[in-house]
Amino acid sequence: MISFNDILSIDNSSNKSYSIGQVYKAINKYIDLNYLNIENKFNKIIISFEYMPDKILMAKIEGLEIEKEISQILKNYSLTLNDLYNYEKEYEIGLSDIGDMASAEFEEKSTDKSCLLYALRYRSGNFYQTLSDEGQEEFSSSYLDRCKYLENDGSIYSFKIANNKIKSVSKEVSLFGNRSSKFVLFDIENNEAKRYNIFKDDVDKYYEKEIFAQSIIEFLYPKTRLENEKKIKLYQKYFFFKSISLDITQRLEKKQIHLNDISISLFGEDTILFLGVFYKELIKYGLKDSEIISIFKNINFYIFYNSFMDVEEYNLDYIKEVCFEFYEDIVDFINKLDIKELFTFISIMNKLEPMNIFGTDRLRRVLSCNVYDLKQAIKYVNKMYKRGSKCRNEKYICKFLISKNILDEKKIVLNPNHIYDMYFEEFTEYNRQILLLFSILYDYMKLKENSHLDYVATVYFLSGKAQLGYYFAKEFLKLLYASMEMINKDLSIRDKIKIVFLENYSRSMLKPYLKACDIYEDISFGKFNYSKLNRSKFESFGSRILSLKSPLIANQDNSLEKLFEFLRKDRSLKFNYNIDDFLVLILNYGDAYKIFNDFSSYKKARELIYSEIKEMRRIK
Repeated sequence: MISFNDILSIDNSSNKSYSIGQVYKAINKYIDLNYLNIENKFNKIIISFEYMPDKILMAKIEGLEIEKEISQILKNYSLTLNDLYNYEKEYEIGLSDIGDMASAEFEEKSTDKSCLLYALRYRSGNFYQTLSDEGQEEFSSSYLDRCKYLENDGSIYSFKIANNKIKSVSKEVSLFGNRSSKFVLFDIENNEAKRYNIFKDDVDKYYEKEIFAQSIIEFLYPKTRLENEKKIKLYQKYFFFKSISLDITQRLEKKQIHLNDISISLFGEDTILFLGVFYKELIKYGLKDSEIISIFKNINFYIFYNSFMDVEEYNLDYIKEVCFEFYEDIVDFINKLDIKELFTFISIMNKLEPMNIFGTDRLRRVLSCNVYDLKQAIKYVNKMYKRGSKCRNEKYICKFLISKNILDEKKIVLNPNHIYDMYFEEFTEYNRQILLLFSILYDYMKLKENSHLDYVATVYFLSGKAQLGYYFAKEFLKLLYASMEMINKDLSIRDKIKIVFLENYSRSMLKPYLKACDIYEDISFGKFNYSKLNRSKFESFGSRILSLKSPLIANQDNSLEKLFEFLRKDRSLKFNYNIDDFLVLILNYGDAYKIFNDFSSYKKARELIYSEIKEMRRIK
């Protein structure tokens, strides 16, 4: 075994005193060399513009169960494991839902596969947000400084973008899974990054007027920035896709990847743009069209809209003008391959609906989808969880254990016979937790009007995460806590509604709730959300999956108006929040996430589930 002191002295031969960053780097290298046995042979590829890992070093130490050994090493430098874990707390490669999805996919697939995960090493991305004078401001994170303690130099690839020759430098980071895995970050070479304005945008110029916007939409996607961002993003996409394609073909030559034993997942919107570049490199490698189509058909596309939308938005004339190299690859791909057959296959496999959305502007557009079909899932659940069944008894035990934990930790009394309805998501406007909370408040209003209402008693569990300065999330949590205090303490509704908020959300905390869940909600705004990766898990434990993706409704429902009047006027309520403050957030940009439009459909979907639950309880 290679000693830790040898590694530290080699990396820092001129230093006699060591910073926590240097110790962190040496610990990571020590574990990689002595424990992970990285073979550089992979049978799973994950491609994502961003990747949001959990604590990388922490996952290695705990996964390998070497806490005592590492703690002993750290004592020599007056450090503890907590010091090490806290140091990497802010280390994130991506902050978006795309990064979350890729992370969840890796967590699931790395249990039995060696994964190679590609991501872009952002320079002008990754904006943290902080609250400032009731608004938001942004600043670039310092995560690149942390990267240097984990990254190892990989390969360098040369190619042209907009007729400029550039070099793509790959950085590799080992990850812990049951099999050896790593992710590869691509960055433009430093001296060339200054010459070519591909990754560095004049942020202050474009954010000067929008910096105090109260809506995340206007904050992230200001109108003055869209056209310039579109060009920058096109360069970034080509740079990323070209780098990946070159890296994959190089690994094919080195026998690190075998095409007949490889699975690829692509997270993002730009299907045809990626395939065009990848196709050209596979042709150079020596594959035939039929072989390439076979590979493409096995790619899992996690995309937000119809496969042709990216080409329609980035029309060929625009691509030709901005980045001719990209244009050549795409035209070659379209002309030589029967992509109609290919994309028909992709659309069927992913059950995609045509949506009028795209890229950074996608959240502003109106789209048309269908409410998720619940009938098949409900039929399965009712059969397996009928009264007296083994599954139902096991679920009751799980719910009892959850209720005991909640009583011990939060002093909230729960009834395991009630429905356990769970919503675990990032707190964002487009995930629309507000639909669920308005639904709870609406039902509460009805119960206040008639306490004998035929209502299925329900416990609502909510949890999630958000950036510290996200203004919307702060206001949502204020509203949630005010609602929770009011409803949980109201004896007049006879415990028919209870709300539980779970702090410190993480994917690992979901495990005990999987088996106790009756209804799991996914009501995001017409986009793929990584929680869908958990759908099968929830359903297999008898949870009805409620999903809503922005159906267009002709007439705005007025039931919310009644709810707001109720919360404003009934002074007997112990409701410590001004509901009009939240209305400003919703209406400030024309109800961009269709809360008013979709509330009626949301209530109907819930009524369907509850009617089936009532029916199930009558089954003997």
